[in-house]
Amino acid sequence: MKSELNSDFHIIESKKISRRDFIKGGALTALGSLILPSSMLASEEEDVRSIEMFNIHTGKRIKTVYYENGEYDIDAMNEIYDLMADYRAHEVMQIDNQLIDLLHYIQKYSGGMPIELLSGYRSPQTNYELRKHHRGVAKHSYHTLGKAADIRIPKLPLHTLRRIALHLSDYYKKGGVGYYPRSGFVHVDVGPLRRWRGV
Repeated sequence: MKSELNSDFHIIESKKISRRDFIKGGALTALGSLILPSSMLASEEEDVRSIEMFNIHTGKRIKTVYYENGEYDIDAMNEIYDLMADYRAHEVMQIDNQLIDLLHYIQKYSGGMPIELLSGYRSPQTNYELRKHHRGVAKHSYHTLGKAADIRIPKLPLHTLRRIALHLSDYYKKGGVGYYPRSGFVHVDVGPLRRWRGV
């Protein structure tokens, strides 16, 4: 059964994300074929990817297998899009598969503990409003493209979470990692290779 997105939200791009949308956008080739360093994996036989995440603003929680037997599960992906939606603007957008896979691997190498999401997708209007009140909000943020997330894992030291994100970013030579120790989160995205420290 297809998961229904929250009726309070309006959907950006399309109401349902179909397999055709994934293939057309080349998303199945994103991090789907990723092979992690042998030093980080006991074996790379797994063909199952899952994620457990909690949105601190909406209270929504998911624990779902979103990739299995070489395919992304459309129902599970729609659940993730709903959880990562812009709660201020009530907008849902398709989140980049690479970002979801990155969050999966961050969670895996953090001991499987649930991720707390502080910010996922942001509408351009939300991003504009945040820029007026907060330093460090990028004008052309990857959040507005569904390619970034601000996260923390409560039982994991923030510097350890940052180190895991940096390791993955360095290995694949892509992605931004922002460290915000006073604000209590790590920013990760699937843009070009970058790293910075905020407040």
